[in-house]
Amino acid sequence: ERAPNNANVLLGIGNVKRRKGLLDESIAVQQEAARLDPLNEDIWVNIGRGYRGLRRFDEARRMIDRAHAIAPNDLEILAQQAETYSAQGDLTTAWKILEPLTFPPTDRGFGTKLSLLVFQRRFNDAEQLILTAMGQKDLPPLFIAIGHASLAYGHLGNGDRARAEPLLLQAETELNQVRAAGGDGTLLRNVLLNVE
Repeated sequence: ERAPNNANVLLGIGNVKRRKGLLDESIAVQQEAARLDPLNEDIWVNIGRGYRGLRRFDEARRMIDRAHAIAPNDLEILAQQAETYSAQGDLTTAWKILEPLTFPPTDRGFGTKLSLLVFQRRFNDAEQLILTAMGQKDLPPLFIAIGHASLAYGHLGNGDRARAEPLLLQAETELNQVRAAGGDGTLLRNVLLNVE
């Protein structure tokens, strides 16, 4: 009400609507945001996410292409594009987009690339990606715990429960330490739910 023409406010409203499952409303609000701020790539990506949720993949990719035209060096936008192909079941095209890209382990694109390896049942490659990421300096404790949990899930995917169980226990301990230190957020809760 106080800022009816603020594109960022409209973007936020649209994101809340999308998370509530009101995808058509989300897209409409964010299209208004795009009209007000047409060079804001984040708005276009979020419109694309709304279309992706509706499984209108061609429209989603057109919106993400607009974002990429605005910010051609933003690898996260390419990860979003790849995710639309993955969601459509086209793992080959998704991988062609993601294979040459390198993401820090704290970026959403890293998770997208890791998930795509798992979807392709390339558990050894996924494990190598995780181990390489965990070897980086200054990786936050939450991401180390997520790495251990992810390694465990990979072992479970390969049917190796004996190798998975110690990693799950280690991840649970690490995640509880993060929680005890005041760590909070959706990411932490999601990982804890999967480990516990």
